[in-house]
Amino acid sequence: MLKANSQKLTVNRRGFSALEMLLVLGLIVLLLGAAALVGFRDQPAKNRNTERRNEVNAIKDALTQWSLDTGTYTPSNVPTVATCVSNCNEVVALVRQDCTGYSNCFTSLFAWEAGYGGIDFGSCMQGDLVCAGKSAVAKIDGAWTSADTTRFSINGWTTSLNNYIKIYTTPEARHTGKWDATKYRMEIPGATNYYIIENYENYVHIDGLQLSATAPPSGFQDAITAENLAGSGEILISNNIISLAGATNTGSGISTNSSPNIVVKAWNNVFIGGGYGMYIYGTHYVYNNVFYNCNNGIRKVGATAIIVAKNNITQNCNDGYGGTFSPSSDYNISDLAGDAPGANSQNSITVSFVDTTNRDFHLSPGDTAAKDKGADLSADANLAVKGDIDSQVRTGSWDIGVDEYGASGVASAICYDLKPILTPAYFSEMPVDPLAKNSCPFGDTGYTIYKDTATKEIVIGAPMAENGETIQAIRK
Repeated sequence: MLKANSQKLTVNRRGFSALEMLLVLGLIVLLLGAAALVGFRDQPAKNRNTERRNEVNAIKDALTQWSLDTGTYTPSNVPTVATCVSNCNEVVALVRQDCTGYSNCFTSLFAWEAGYGGIDFGSCMQGDLVCAGKSAVAKIDGAWTSADTTRFSINGWTTSLNNYIKIYTTPEARHTGKWDATKYRMEIPGATNYYIIENYENYVHIDGLQLSATAPPSGFQDAITAENLAGSGEILISNNIISLAGATNTGSGISTNSSPNIVVKAWNNVFIGGGYGMYIYGTHYVYNNVFYNCNNGIRKVGATAIIVAKNNITQNCNDGYGGTFSPSSDYNISDLAGDAPGANSQNSITVSFVDTTNRDFHLSPGDTAAKDKGADLSADANLAVKGDIDSQVRTGSWDIGVDEYGASGVASAICYDLKPILTPAYFSEMPVDPLAKNSCPFGDTGYTIYKDTATKEIVIGAPMAENGETIQAIRK
């Protein structure tokens, strides 16, 4: 039993005068008014931070109780030396409209790529991520009152499956599943025959961007290209909104012309306008996308191309699905007759979206075509999709397209970064935002704490999912 010693303090007291009381009361009123004003203005952000602090405090309390129960401060399975357990080789650079006060920060993706992400390649050739043992990450963050108007190429790098290039937006800079002129966006003025993002590297992930271009009818504008790539590779394109210049534009949202061993995986993207939503050579897995007002939605080109299309929607296109698709393609929708591939696909069906004029392709409350009509792809062997374009978890009967109507929760896990020595005094880290990571490293390499679904308490043990979220604490 712990025993606490106490001492009695004697204080000389006297009363307050009336003037002193009035001054104190006036000061209290002023402070309360200021606090209320600030609280009202920042309440949504404070609510989110309060929830996060509550989670951290719950874990902290669990650690304290665990220490009291076991008589030790450090669990036996946790090393006392900090060890990275996930994405350990990433060199993360910021891309912000205003880099004031930030290090390794660039004001455009063009500048980030030209500067090789601020990476020190040592004795290796510049851009050789494999030799340097690193991955290059562009973390687009902060407020964007104006668009990024400089197109760029990803070129001059050496990549691999473990040494990749990733470009993504944080929640502050990311759209909310519909076009948002207050978030990060690349808006390229009209010109003939060019690209917005021209990719020449084999392992690249582009996530959560808004890309827009207006081209004259005689020219083309491709938003993202992956052409002339040899050998093996994996191009991941997810949660983007790509808006081109109507069906008269001969360009493509995504254009690929590479080796069959370059696998392209595209999910939760919205393609608006253009000659082609996707113009495809090679091997592609195309899941839960929306193609709208394109001349061609998905177009297979070349005899060696392999396209597996699932849970996609094409609407208001002259040809939704062009060419021969893999027999495993299914659960697609087209508003044209005899168009969508798959035994469970729907043709001559009109999907009801929230607001196509303002580029909002969430399903409307009254839609009956896409809701609960899709395939569950959470365990798909080629591309396991967990959430929708809003990063909300897909559960139950899946919806077709980018939006899971009525979904809640977060598709990614919420990770907590623990200090190298897990004493309550050292545990002060805030949770990592779930959108900033793909997943937590579940397994024996990390010390885990989860929220029990029955008791609602934070306890020590294996990771556990609850309402689409996985609560886990990891050492890094």
